[in-house]
Amino acid sequence: MAKGVTTYEMYAVQRTAARYGRLSDFHHRFHISAQTPTEAPLGFDEVFTNAFLTDAPLLIAHDNDYGWWEIEEKLQLARKRWWNYFFPPALTLIEA
Repeated sequence: MAKGVTTYEMYAVQRTAARYGRLSDFHHRFHISAQTPTEAPLGFDEVFTNAFLTDAPLLIAHDNDYGWWEIEEKLQLARKRWWNYFFPPALTLIEA
């Protein structure tokens, strides 16, 4: 997906899921990568922004690879401000 999917295609998939009330579930496009410009948090930012803009449920498959601390900080800010329906990271680790 890092090279085969455009940002608009990713948005369109999430927009379509939102229109039908469906969940978007991702191993985001830069999973595990620590190399700029393809760092894992950038892939998270893409699907997170799309989910917010389309008001769609979102599940990120892993919050335990490179950049997890940055992603977690963003989730904490989102919980405080407007998006308060995230599972705690420990829950997803246990269920995985």
